[in-house]
Amino acid sequence: MFIFVLIGGLALVFILLLFIAVKLLTGSSLADRIKEVLNNKIKYFFFNGAIQSYLVAFIKLGVASSIQIIMIVSLSPYVKDGERVSSICIYSFLILSVVGFFIFVRYN
Repeated sequence: MFIFVLIGGLALVFILLLFIAVKLLTGSSLADRIKEVLNNKIKYFFFNGAIQSYLVAFIKLGVASSIQIIMIVSLSPYVKDGERVSSICIYSFLILSVVGFFIFVRYN
């Protein structure tokens, strides 16, 4: 996850530098082409990069907490007390975040 955040930060710095360059070149056809490329890159990064990285982290967290809950239900001796509480909290947070997202989308 750190690598995605680092790449996203570097991309943001690059986009800001390009934005400054566009502001300096305002009024020319080159500026319009740079603006178009910047808008495409921002859309591509957000919808493909950021959302996919959050989706992968969400799925990994869900799978890990699901495995812990399956172990709790089957009364596995390998599950510690701290893992029980944290896995139930994480799984509850994941479910509530999905429900909250659908409520947000529904009313907005």
